[in-house]
Amino acid sequence: ALAVATAKAFHLDPHLIKEVDSSFFPALTPRPRDTTFRCDRMIEDLNMEPLSLDEGLKRMVESQA
Repeated sequence: ALAVATAKAFHLDPHLIKEVDSSFFPALTPRPRDTTFRCDRMIEDLNMEPLSLDEGLKRMVESQA
């Protein structure tokens, strides 16, 4: 989903992206299925809200202009 959203934000063809199982990358160390990042401490300690994926990608696109 991240790759597709990035492709769309940069006006690239998302149909070229194919989902693969982690077994496609045998040389990598096994990864957990859930790699969700928690932002609680950033919000509480720094009083900052993380950008949404769409807003972050929008800013990246704008920085390329």
